[in-house]
Amino acid sequence: MARKKKGDVIDGFILLDKNSGLTSNALLQKVKRLFNAQKAGHTGSLDPFATGILPICFGQATKLSQFLLNANKRYTFYAKLGQTSTTGDIEGELTENLSTQNITIEKIQQVLNGFMGEISQIPPMYSALKKDGQPLYKLARQGITIERNARKITIFELNFISFENDILVCDVLCSKGTYIRTLAEDVGNKLGCGAYLQQLRRTGFAHFDILKTKTLEELEQHDNIKSLLSKSEEMIIDFPKTTITDEQKEKFIQGQTITQTITDYQYLKIFNQQNFIGMAQSENNIIKPKRLFV
Repeated sequence: MARKKKGDVIDGFILLDKNSGLTSNALLQKVKRLFNAQKAGHTGSLDPFATGILPICFGQATKLSQFLLNANKRYTFYAKLGQTSTTGDIEGELTENLSTQNITIEKIQQVLNGFMGEISQIPPMYSALKKDGQPLYKLARQGITIERNARKITIFELNFISFENDILVCDVLCSKGTYIRTLAEDVGNKLGCGAYLQQLRRTGFAHFDILKTKTLEELEQHDNIKSLLSKSEEMIIDFPKTTITDEQKEKFIQGQTITQTITDYQYLKIFNQQNFIGMAQSENNIIKPKRLFV
């Protein structure tokens, strides 16, 4: 006899404003317990010291996180100029001190402009990337440094906000795979004074905005937190959609392809009688099921 899972069957998601000091997984477990949910997950972790948008998915919504892997993200970052860190951020050991006396706003703006568009970025050693199955940060903690290949990323926006007491504050909209602490270090190197990431706040994720988030404290104090859930399909609101017939639905839910005159899409939302039933891929007027929600 199958063992009954603990918790309630819940479908949907909530945008959490992650607080500093906790890992994304620790926060996930706290929220899962608050909702008494059987199944929960998040769409991509933030470093413990970072804050901001962390989508928490429940039930069927956990199936949709894979479709947000390529989503762009927006951050506000605070870089301390004139010092460097062994990890590139506030969690590392601070090293050299260099003068920031000649750093002007005009020079900062010029350097920031140089990072716009598609650029190459070398991932940091203190990252979850793996070498022969071993996370790089574990090797780094052993004092081991290995060569990393540069990767192409895109900086869509890099806006100067302020520069005071050697703290440079910027807003950045970037593609997936961008390491903000590496960006902060690279900016510091271009300025000739070094830098490390002191604070990081994720303010945008795909179409999600920080203004729509709830803090853990707000969830804990809410009388009916399940009323705060958004529908699963709203996670992928920007994706194209099409409606199929009842006859086509029977084939679709059995994993069979269906034919429809449609543009080629990498990801496509499938509806039947206004009900969201799954994700698909379309090519040459053939719709191929990718993920079912029935």
